[in-house]
Amino acid sequence: MVKFMNWISTNPEVPEGAWCKDFGSFKLVGHGASPGTLLTKDQPCFGTGI
Repeated sequence: MVKFMNWISTNPEVPEGAWCKDFGSFKLVGHGASPGTLLTKDQPCFGTGI
């Protein structure tokens, strides 16, 4: 969760379309500026990796 909080605090730019960010213990998938889905570390990511 620390990696997530540090990433959010940087006000990251994300792609307009689907994207995925791997934090090690979980993955966050979103579309544009909106985060949408939390995945477990074992679930496949979809969208542009950031």
